[in-house]
Amino acid sequence: MTGGDSPASGENAPSGSGSPFDPGPVAVLNINYIERWKSLSREAPRSGAGREGLAPVGQRKTLLIPAGLPGREKRMVAGSGGKSVKGVAFVKTKSVQEAKNGPALFLDLVFRNDPPGPSLREIPARLWEGVDRVSDQVESGTLIYAEGQEIVFNGENQIRLSRIQPLKATPEEIREYIPRAAVSATNGMERLREYLASLEDPCLRAVGLGLLDDPEVRQAFPVAPAAKKNHHASLGGLLEHTLEIMEMGHRIAPVLGLNRDLLLLGLFLHDIGKCWEISSRPGFSYTDEGRLVGHMYLGCEKVAQVARQIEGFPETYLRVLQHFILSHHGEMAYGSPVLPSTPEAMAVHFLDNLSGQVNAMRKVQPQDKDQWGFEKNRGAYIWKKGSDPSAWEHTPLGEGGRKVFDR
Repeated sequence: MTGGDSPASGENAPSGSGSPFDPGPVAVLNINYIERWKSLSREAPRSGAGREGLAPVGQRKTLLIPAGLPGREKRMVAGSGGKSVKGVAFVKTKSVQEAKNGPALFLDLVFRNDPPGPSLREIPARLWEGVDRVSDQVESGTLIYAEGQEIVFNGENQIRLSRIQPLKATPEEIREYIPRAAVSATNGMERLREYLASLEDPCLRAVGLGLLDDPEVRQAFPVAPAAKKNHHASLGGLLEHTLEIMEMGHRIAPVLGLNRDLLLLGLFLHDIGKCWEISSRPGFSYTDEGRLVGHMYLGCEKVAQVARQIEGFPETYLRVLQHFILSHHGEMAYGSPVLPSTPEAMAVHFLDNLSGQVNAMRKVQPQDKDQWGFEKNRGAYIWKKGSDPSAWEHTPLGEGGRKVFDR
């Protein structure tokens, strides 16, 4: 654990008094929701009933905070002095960790944004006061009302919370805060079938289509996230990620002289164990079997299960396919028990990494007017307008503040 995620990394608990936990009434959306929202902060007492006293968000299928109303987090640029944040947020992850001044509550929150920009924004949040009272009331996979200051710590935007309040919400309301992949499940699975049906080797084609028709794969693959946080962490993220790399594999196989059948099937299989390692329920938590054995083992197990149903399927074929799964992280230090041993396995590793790294860069939020943000996973600064030359400064060489190549 490094940077802003570490309770021992230098973050200090803010000064001030009073409990940040507000167990008072929750705003109910009705015809007076605007006035009710405005009165929330001054009505809710700092002590009183526990979770059982919370009012429901509403009986109708409505959003907690309609677009454009107060409380919906705006697209923000954090400065050194911080920026005020308030609104309804989804608790993606929660942990209580020991900090220098006592227990601290570490959350990953998801806010809904107003346009422009992405509809959802994920950001870490920290609470330093009254954690003993709050920790049992806030759970991952639920909605809360949050207030605080957005700051930059160790290059990363995060919220220093001053107030949180649990909310009761329907599954429909919670789903509004869950990121979804851009590709539709129906179209994506059809495209996946086209790739696998195009394989020329009958054994490889049979096992690929057999996996796609497996009841467990058919149910889980269209909605599974590819990761809990770092890349393609969305409903359908695994499908989106897989289609990206299969399209790249289809195109580079003839350029590099690779076996297209093996490469495409290896790309399809490399993360198939994520279907059972990470839950597709809100919060994308790890499953018990995911924590116990991990997605590589789960993927190898499923491939073996389907391959053994195909009469005469060669043992060597199975081991080569399992090798794609076991070696796709590329290095033992990153979790692979073996290194890539074929050109196709090496290509699977690099294409997987390319798709994941580009997706992670695109998720970075800019921190200043020059559109620089920080990607914590790699510890790198990302220039958000670096892919758009029309947004760059167009001062001719020699006419700016610094004369480049002026001898």
